Amino acid sequence: GGGGGGGGGEACTPCPNATFKDTPGNGDCAACPPGSGSPQQSDELGDCRCIDNALAVGTAGSVACVCESGFFARDKALSECLPCPPLSTSYRNSTSVDDCLCVVGSSLGGNWTSNGTLPVPGLNSSSSSSSRSRSSSSPS
Repeated sequence: GGGGGGGGGEACTPCPNATFKDTPGNGDCAACPPGSGSPQQSDELGDCRCIDNALAVGTAGSVACVCESGFFARDKALSECLPCPPLSTSYRNSTSVDDCLCVVGSSLGGNWTSNGTLPVPGLNSSSSSSSRSRSSSSPS
């Protein structure tokens, strides 16, 4: 007899935030998927909840969190979903501010493809039709 072994003399501690452990034993806690977190002492993957402005995609076995439309991931670890700049939006799962696109009715940098004046009916100016330059300079 003798009854023994309680983890080799070390005390068991709760799994920290953003981890879980769903089996008994002395093994380590598993990390929640990127872009999700969980309270201390979580005991199942379902305790891992996506961060703000992110949503879960996939099936029960392989769930991932992605940023919602209109947001983009700050980093590969999906530590935060940041909003796109004003008058722009993004598709779900965007990973960079470069994925944010101007909404309908807006353009990047407010550039005009012409001088902004409407043609006057009855007047044909042959000079403007030949030069169709489109400014594609974008600061980066």
